[in-house]
This record gives sequence, C-alpha cells and structure tokens, in this order.
Amino acid sequence: FDDAGFLNRFDAVLLYANHKTITPQQWTNLKSFVEGGKGFVPVHCASWCFQNQPEFDKMVGGRFAHHKGAIFRLRTLRPSHGAVKDVPEFEAWDETYVHSNHNPQGRTVLQVRDPSGPNDNITKPEPWTWVREQVKGRVFYTASGHDHRVWSTDGFQQLLKKGILWSIGEERLSSYRKFIESRSPLEYTKVDNIPNYEKRPEPLPKQSEERLVKPNESKFSGFVFKIHANIDPNHRNRIAFMKVVSGLFERNKNYRHNRLEKNFKYSSPTAFMASKKSVIDEAYPGDIIGIPDNGNLRIGDTLSENEKLNFKGIPSFSPEHFRFINNADPMKAKQLAKGIDQLMDEGVAQLFTLKQNGRKIIGTVGALQYEVIQYRLEHEYNAKCSYESYPAHKACWVETDNEAQLEEFSRLKQRYLAEDKFGRLVFMADSAFSLQMTQEKFPEIKFHLKSEF
Repeated sequence: FDDAGFLNRFDAVLLYANHKTITPQQWTNLKSFVEGGKGFVPVHCASWCFQNQPEFDKMVGGRFAHHKGAIFRLRTLRPSHGAVKDVPEFEAWDETYVHSNHNPQGRTVLQVRDPSGPNDNITKPEPWTWVREQVKGRVFYTASGHDHRVWSTDGFQQLLKKGILWSIGEERLSSYRKFIESRSPLEYTKVDNIPNYEKRPEPLPKQSEERLVKPNESKFSGFVFKIHANIDPNHRNRIAFMKVVSGLFERNKNYRHNRLEKNFKYSSPTAFMASKKSVIDEAYPGDIIGIPDNGNLRIGDTLSENEKLNFKGIPSFSPEHFRFINNADPMKAKQLAKGIDQLMDEGVAQLFTLKQNGRKIIGTVGALQYEVIQYRLEHEYNAKCSYESYPAHKACWVETDNEAQLEEFSRLKQRYLAEDKFGRLVFMADSAFSLQMTQEKFPEIKFHLKSEF
C-alpha cells in the first residue's frame, strides 16, 4: 500500500495476511483506494490486521476476537445477493471465528455460523460473511479460509470468486464478462497443490562460534550475507541483506554489532517484493530484510540482542584470477577508490594490496567479473580503470604463532606478500610448486585457502 499510483492500477485488493500494523501513508492510500470506487476483499485472518488503525475495523465491518476449530456448515441468509448468488453451502473444518468491534453501518450480513452445541464458543448465530459499501467502494469479507481444508472446497472457491466480482462494481464486472465471453474456453485439471502456510518448512538452527542458535529463541539474532553497493547512484547508499536467525527483529530497537562491539539502531529496515521495497516494523526467523548502511556492516557480521554471537560459514575463498587494477583517469582517483572499496564490500571480487609497493590486485573467481567491475565503476562511479595481469596461483591467508618463522618468511617472500581488505596477511603464491616448497620450508605457518579459519 506504499505506492498509491501502483495500487490504483487494480480494480480490487484481496488481503489474506497477518500484518499487525499499517503506516499512516499506507492507510491513507488504502482508504482512498476503496472510497474512490475500488474493491477490498479481506479474507479470514485479515480481520486481525492493522491493530493500530481503528478505522480499519470500521472499513472491514468487524475485527477477529478469538477462535476454536470445528467442522461446520454456513447458513446463507440472503441467497439472492450478488456476492453469494448460486454459491452452494459447504461443510469443512475451519477456525470458528468470533468477532468484535462490529460496524453495522452500511453492512449486510450474508452468511452466519450457527452454534453447534454447549462446547461452541458462541450461543447465537455469528456473522460470518458480509458486504459493506464505503463511499464509492465495496468491501467483501468472509471469515472462512484458514487452510487447504477450506480452500480446496468448491463452495469456498465460488464464494471467493463471487465476492471479488461483486466488490469491483457493475462497470468493471461488465468488462470482465465481456472478456470471458471473448476468450476461448479453458480446460481445468484438478491438482492437490494448494499451499498451506502452516506446513511450510521451519527455519533451521544455525551454528555460531559460541553455540547453536535455534529459531524459536526469544532473543533476536541475525547475520549479514550480502551487500548491495550503490543501490541509488544519486546518493551512493547501500543495503546490507540480513537473515533473521532467531527472535523478533524490531524497527528502531538497539542491537549489538558483535564485530564492532557497539549498539546500533535501524530506523528503516526494508522488505523487497520484486522491484518494490517497503519499510517494515518487524521481522521473524527465516525472513530476509535489507538494512540501509553507510559502511558499518560487512558480509558475515552478526547482530544480536545483548549477546556476543558470531555466526560461522561465510568465508572468502582464494580467487582463481588475479590482475593489477590501474587508474585510467588521474582526475577521478577518489571516485575510483570509493568504487573499488564499495564493490569489494559486495563480495563480487577480493582486493589485495602488495606490501612491497602498495599496488592493488583484484582477485576474482571468473574472468568475466573484471568486465562487470569495469562497467560498474564507469557507469555508477564515473571512474575508469585498466588491468594488468598478475602471475599468481593462489591467495593464501597466513596464520602462525611462531614469530621467528613469520619474520623469516616475510623477509624471504616479501615480494609475494599482500594484505586483504581487512588487513590480514596474504601470501600470493605464484605456482603450486612454490606454495608446496614454502609449506615445507615453514612448517609452523599455516596457509589457508579461505579467509575464515
């Protein structure tokens, strides 16, 4: 509902979701959409949504209060109404909704659920399916629709179709009927593939250096797995993509950045749907969210709720190709440096700086990545570069507790030593034979082919 122009491209909106809040702008857009003559079809749990907006209850005609579960049959009160005409009464298991905040103004109840006995949660017929007119728009609501046991019934499918077509109004309904008459008949094959959100795979636990973190824990934790640099070239901003591992992520709440050992508050966490993005208030385990970032976050960083955690398993492997990168336009040195820095943060390639002379080397997995980097530098950062080949076999991250061997190794292999973007020592082995001989000569030094060790 963020984009009013996009919303108004549609004749009706069907809401089948659990969204606790709605922003003032989203509510303004939805209300204008309906009152301007469009259709709104809240289904089942939609009557629980947007608890921060009392006007939403009035628009829907009521609010979900509580439920049990049972097999039952609805009773139609107005079988001649366009939203339920010729819809057969159906029996299925569903949640037995009870509503509150009823708004009888402009509301016509079409179907009710009758009490089924002393253990039922109602003692009189409960309004179940109804319609409302709000200014120029139409609202169709039904409490049916918990899962596949209802969605797979022919009666519910007909009810939903009739409700949608009623909500769009007579003019658009006439256009729809002309379209149906003009097309070739379709053949339908019944398949049992209706999604059931209650049976979707649960998020998996993830191992951190400290312990195994399970998704059902109450405290939030998550890790950054991707950076998208320069997402808006006009502002040079970037987005860090984070997966929520456990707990509830909340907007404007302080979380611990474990690498920097500082607390940060994120005011604009973002969810993406195709080309659209929207600010969200909360996220749950398994969700992927985007966090606007000015350079504090990098791939592999862990955010948590007052606990020191560092998730494992996002290493950088040794590249297969190596080239010197040169500035092709001395007047754009600053833009080139910033572009390289931000693109390397994305993980599209790795940057190594030779300790001997400070020349920068770009390492990639595939040769095509050099063309991608060159194109993005020119078109996103207004900087030009050229490459020279660098004869390296592997980049090996160096680890040792033997200072004497490290000093001797650094003296003999000075021309092959570099630092990665984070200042870690890297041996740029020029051949497999050279690497093997170095390992034999310095047995107390470990040479890792990935950055996580």
